Amino acid sequence: GYTLHFPQSGETFSGRADFIRFNSSYPASGRWQFEVHRLVTEGSTVVSDVSVTDSVVTARVVSFSTVKRGLITEQLEFWPEPFEVPEWRRSWSKRD
Repeated sequence: GYTLHFPQSGETFSGRADFIRFNSSYPASGRWQFEVHRLVTEGSTVVSDVSVTDSVVTARVVSFSTVKRGLITEQLEFWPEPFEVPEWRRSWSKRD
């Protein structure tokens, strides 16, 4: 089976059919485009850092995936919101 967890909202989607319905029902403004920033694997665990856009909305997602027999069986996804650099640390950092 397949399970997707969103810890920020407390949601869990069980089964590939729910995953497909969830993704195909998303109110996208266009075709999705992805940019993989980093992909790390160790054993059956894959961690990805990806930017996603539909040409209107752009987001970043960090996913922890479990792969068994060549299939993703479980994912834990974090969709962080961008934020401004706090004033107190601005003098030590650079913006990307």
